[in-house]
Amino acid sequence: MKLFYVGLVMYGISFLLPALSMGGAGIPGWTCAWTSLWVWGNAAGLVEPARTGLRLTAFGGLINLATIAHGFLSIRNRAPGIRLALALTILLSVPPMWLSLLLCDLSPYIGHALWITGCILMISRDLTEGWQRFWRDRNLEHFTSLWLEKPPTKE
Repeated sequence: MKLFYVGLVMYGISFLLPALSMGGAGIPGWTCAWTSLWVWGNAAGLVEPARTGLRLTAFGGLINLATIAHGFLSIRNRAPGIRLALALTILLSVPPMWLSLLLCDLSPYIGHALWITGCILMISRDLTEGWQRFWRDRNLEHFTSLWLEKPPTKE
């Protein structure tokens, strides 16, 4: 749980630091977070690839919403299944969000690195436990007999 709280502090601080660079000017993390909630719907007048990039910024907003929900549930130690689903949502939303930065010609700064690192530290326990649960609940002996050996014979 210690990693969770380290990640929570990093996540919180990231909003105060410059997260992105646009034309040499740093954009604070809180501005990026707020903008990602609504700007993706305003791509009508843009040309490609900026239009697609702007639409993909929704994943940045999704990461924040999922991280807040995951953090609340983690602090209360509730709903491990929902926490795992939120952790996977966060993890799977990072690549399209990075693609949005590329398509919109934005460069990540220290706030962005702190934000992503904080999110990953916050969800790391649930991802690790979920992965272990996944493999523990599988009958690996049966799996290996199906794929690596001849099927078991009935006697």
